[in-house]
Amino acid sequence: MPIIVAGMPAAGAGVTAECLRLCGVHIAEGCSGGAPPESTGLIEPWGWVDGRGSLLVPMRASADAATRVVLCLRHPFEVAVSLRDRHGVPLATGLALWHAHAHAILRGTSPEQRVTVHYAALRDDVRGATRRLAALLDLAPATESIDACVRVWRSERPSATFTAGDLVRCHAPRGIRSLYRRLCVEAGYPDDGEGSSDDGVLRDLALACRADRRRQRRRDLRRSISRLHRDVARLRHDLASRDASLRDLIDSLPRAGSGDTATANASYLQSVHRLRDLVSAHVPRKGIVAVLSKGDDELVKQRSCTAWHFPRDERGDYLGYHPASGLAAVANLETLRARGATHLLVPETHAWWLTSYPAFRHHLDQRARIVETREGIGTLYELVGSSDAASACLGRRVAEALGRPPSVLAWNAPRAAGLFPDAKVFAAEASDELPYIDQSIDVVVVADPSDTMLAEARRVAAMAVVDATTVPVVEWIHQPKAPSHPSVSIVIPVSNQWAVTDTCLRALLPSLPADWLVEVIVVDDASTDETPQRLTSLSRLDHRIRVLRNDTNLGFVGSTNRGAAAATGDFLVFLNNDTVPLPGWLPPLIETFRDRPTAGAVGGKLLFPDGRLQEAGGIIFADGSACHFGREHPDPAWRLFNHVRPVDYVSGALLATPRAVFASLGGFGAEFAPGYYEDTDYCFRLRETGREVVFQPNAVVVHLEGGTAGTDHAVGMKRHQEINRRRFLKRHAAALARQRQRPTVIDEGVWAVLAHAAPTEVAR
Repeated sequence: MPIIVAGMPAAGAGVTAECLRLCGVHIAEGCSGGAPPESTGLIEPWGWVDGRGSLLVPMRASADAATRVVLCLRHPFEVAVSLRDRHGVPLATGLALWHAHAHAILRGTSPEQRVTVHYAALRDDVRGATRRLAALLDLAPATESIDACVRVWRSERPSATFTAGDLVRCHAPRGIRSLYRRLCVEAGYPDDGEGSSDDGVLRDLALACRADRRRQRRRDLRRSISRLHRDVARLRHDLASRDASLRDLIDSLPRAGSGDTATANASYLQSVHRLRDLVSAHVPRKGIVAVLSKGDDELVKQRSCTAWHFPRDERGDYLGYHPASGLAAVANLETLRARGATHLLVPETHAWWLTSYPAFRHHLDQRARIVETREGIGTLYELVGSSDAASACLGRRVAEALGRPPSVLAWNAPRAAGLFPDAKVFAAEASDELPYIDQSIDVVVVADPSDTMLAEARRVAAMAVVDATTVPVVEWIHQPKAPSHPSVSIVIPVSNQWAVTDTCLRALLPSLPADWLVEVIVVDDASTDETPQRLTSLSRLDHRIRVLRNDTNLGFVGSTNRGAAAATGDFLVFLNNDTVPLPGWLPPLIETFRDRPTAGAVGGKLLFPDGRLQEAGGIIFADGSACHFGREHPDPAWRLFNHVRPVDYVSGALLATPRAVFASLGGFGAEFAPGYYEDTDYCFRLRETGREVVFQPNAVVVHLEGGTAGTDHAVGMKRHQEINRRRFLKRHAAALARQRQRPTVIDEGVWAVLAHAAPTEVAR
């Protein structure tokens, strides 16, 4: 039977424990609550003193129902005066501490567990109080032990004494008075003797009680104010909902007509109201819901949150047409997500998107979570926090270990297809047993499993069991070899415009594979807005982010070269801060170097925010002018833009290159500072060494073109474009003589010729 001697400092816990020790209780020193005698080498009865940590006594006592708690009770005034004299604690604070400790023990222990002993009872009648305490704890001390307890109490220093009457005279807070009276009854001590004769001490205590009452009143007032604030917020929310419902009703009145028109209007408004109800039920006030529609302004008039059109253009209006492919739809959605969209609403009338755009549906299965589907109304997806970098690479890791796509059994786990998009996924009927032989299926995915279900899954799985209840948790049956990926340094130059950088990092960080060694080097080019402070805060939260700050503005070339010099990765990836990387962009970019050993630089597919193609590799004509291959084509997934091929150059907005190669060529040419044509010059210098410049279509980012440098060629950064073109023309005159002549018109037919023709003149 463990015994906890509890009570706050100065309440007599130490001297009470010494009396118990003399009565035969083995008091452990440094013993943590709940440790059995076998582990401490002690024999029954045993216990420990928990004076300073008595607020934790209820937790420790609840761990073992046989635990007895000895509550050492001392007059609150005596405790407060002792704490003041010994430790300089203000009297009001001492009283508050007494109340907190006593209340915690009383609330956390049962009367059967608790034995209360009054400090004054032990002081006035050591023998009688000790025998009572021993009897309540089923102890049988010898007479010599009781005599020893008397000697212990004689060594206690005398101090000022007080009674319950002093609490009344000094107007002690009601909570302290009532708690003290209750504990005195438990201790069997009437406390009706004479109180202190020191008027000065009582005067000080009266002032402390007044301060404590003021403090309590302030606490009560703060609680009342908090309750009122909550009530006001709730009432405002209810009023806003009723106001929105009333506006819905008023909006429906002008639409009233007769016959079929009236019926159609009523049906339409009812659908709108139900969709608003769906959004109001799940999207918080600060949330942003993207609404899939054909530009219906009624659907973006939500009651309690912000709503955006989807798909939408750069002005925030409806795009005006359906995306040409699922990739275009994904690009538009991910741009909205990076800019703050938290949810996607798919009305029932637009559910055809999920079948007509299989790539878009697959993206939602992997990167979003269905919040609720209401039959005949629509489906609401959650976009924030739904993707998990570790789960995104799980399927790839299993496939690499097996050398083939895995077989996956989804046992009551609909998310399995999203975790293993390239695998053969099949479902099992709901039952307690699986009709498969041992280790016959590569991976078994379960959701909300019981112990029996997990044991059955382990029997059938040959490689892993995945619990996909929330964030996927992998239990490896046969641990695959750790993946050996090259390390990567992503260099992002920034200069002011924190909102642009924030949008980029929101999309970038979740997209990085969890099993890759990646560092993100953000070079702050002497920003004067909130960028430095925000980057510092972000780097403290994410160890992958390193921040370099330029004291003076170095421009794009100087900043990227500085970032490259500080990098430690095997490969450098230069990424503009006005980009939104799409999920899965990095591995194919880097793996291209493995598949094409002659590659010196690899670039990806750049899209406009509305989903149109911005660039699928770059072309340089004989006059030094550049052309973005496939620019403004509505379908970025068209076959002409969807295969790996050598190109003249790739844009510095997304350019990967081996760090050693970049260093050997001296980085980006300083003569092209502050920017423009430095990426083209680098690619041409690579080609002079016999290396290829390669376009990789599976590395996709959205590029908010002009988001940093602007679009006006006459001012700012953009004016250097023509200046540097002339420098490039002069430096690479020999190579340009072998390039194609620029055609008069560039269209799909010319794209096809430019993709495959030899570098000879192509004219239209």
